[in-house]
Amino acid sequence: MSNVCKCPDPPGGSVTCNDDQLAVCGYQDGQIVSGCFDKPDHLRSISDKEERLLALKNWALSTIMGVYRSEDDPIGPELTAMLASGQYKNEQTKEIVRFILPRDFQNTPKLRVRTMTR
Repeated sequence: MSNVCKCPDPPGGSVTCNDDQLAVCGYQDGQIVSGCFDKPDHLRSISDKEERLLALKNWALSTIMGVYRSEDDPIGPELTAMLASGQYKNEQTKEIVRFILPRDFQNTPKLRVRTMTR
């Protein structure tokens, strides 16, 4: 199975990646950014499952947002919701980056966004 990320218009089109890769398409700093990104090998060797998932999420956020994040940076509800949404919008530049997370990120309990009902 593949990860197919539909690009925002413009540029349009799509990026097709392996399901274990991060698929990204959009704009960062006025430049088109698209591609298939492999998880860093050194992150796969983290033995603690929670620490590995946190490090992988921070790697994905760094790639998607084009900013540095350390492997153990806390990830709050806004960023968790953004990861679950498949789209990042830079509020300052209005640039949009769409993405599809690798298969092993999807449907993890800590990525699900729950709607609160009163």
